Amino acid sequence: MSGETNYQIFSGDSLQREMLQSSEEQLFEQLKAEFANEYDISSKAGQSGQGDVFFARHKKTLQWYVLKAAKTEGKVFEQEARFALSLGKHPNLVYTHTIIEKNKKQFLLMEYIGPRPYSIKQKVRGDTLTNELKHFTRGLKKEQALLWAIDLCHGMEYLYSKKDFQGHNDIKPDNLFITQEGVLKV
Repeated sequence: MSGETNYQIFSGDSLQREMLQSSEEQLFEQLKAEFANEYDISSKAGQSGQGDVFFARHKKTLQWYVLKAAKTEGKVFEQEARFALSLGKHPNLVYTHTIIEKNKKQFLLMEYIGPRPYSIKQKVRGDTLTNELKHFTRGLKKEQALLWAIDLCHGMEYLYSKKDFQGHNDIKPDNLFITQEGVLKV
């Protein structure tokens, strides 16, 4: 019938998912616009407790980075950002290049640890420990497990040596990264 209004009924979960997807798309489009002069924001990489994470490629250098956008304004993200920046470079920590402030929002520009070729015949390896472990169909060799455990210990030892470190609240395979050289980073 003409002139009839159609109403869509959502369950609580589907409405919440649709609202979340809509806000994520808005954030993505907003980031693309805000960083259009310097970076191409290609896609969402994931999220952390403090912010959403996106892949960003610098337009002049063509260097890839990870851009972490604060979920909310506040001291927690700022403290995390300043602490991450203060760490400098360590072989077992993801490096934070800089803090960017745009339109009263804070962002962390971080090292990109991308997929690496495993061999010509096999697929590209993942950048997280979770993805990396998918390639070990016959099980992970003890030697490799020990090397990654040592890398994790070195990174955590370095973090705990810093007086302002208050603990890592989310250590899991999705938050541990394997470089192209096979080094684990926290």
